[in-house]
Amino acid sequence: MKPLIYIPCCLMLCSIAFPKDFGVEGNVYPIDERDMREFLAEKTHEPYVWRKFRDSLYLSTKSLETGPNLPHCTSPREHLHDPTYIVEKDITDSKGNLLFLKGQKVNPLQKGNLIRGLIFLDGTDANHIQWALNFPPEEFNWILVKGDPFSLEDRFERTVYFDQDSKITTKLDIQSVPAKVAQQGLHLLIKETPLKPGRMCNGYTNRK
Repeated sequence: MKPLIYIPCCLMLCSIAFPKDFGVEGNVYPIDERDMREFLAEKTHEPYVWRKFRDSLYLSTKSLETGPNLPHCTSPREHLHDPTYIVEKDITDSKGNLLFLKGQKVNPLQKGNLIRGLIFLDGTDANHIQWALNFPPEEFNWILVKGDPFSLEDRFERTVYFDQDSKITTKLDIQSVPAKVAQQGLHLLIKETPLKPGRMCNGYTNRK
């Protein structure tokens, strides 16, 4: 026995509709535009299209200002950062309910945990990159203070950010790189780590 198939009423009505010739109204012209499916299929086989797009994004990084160049860490430094800030104006939800009053002190870590830690590094330094590879992308985000984030994204297949104008490192009082930021209670623990050439932490050996 064949399985029962449910057919909506509207589809049944369409299936029994009879065709009718309504004639021609106005002038009819041939379609000159290319089929969009053909156009897209052609473009997806042209690697230069993607490279051109990426190049246009890369050019935008040329205008990124890194601010003062952070030195490479030569001695360990560790400190806690309190992310508490003062609300500048009343904050409401979509229904107009008041969430935070102007002037109120708010610590975001009281509302939720830091999803991923942060790794700040010089993207042009091989030692920094090899050290950063100790921290998996599902646990830490990379943030460059120098270098090309796009080339590192392609190379390591992970999202890489850029600290434009050194806004984040300045706010967190990071004075040298590489540095690791992780949550500790209601604070952020920041560790600046000196690296020895050729040998990484956790026994990870620098590979060329």
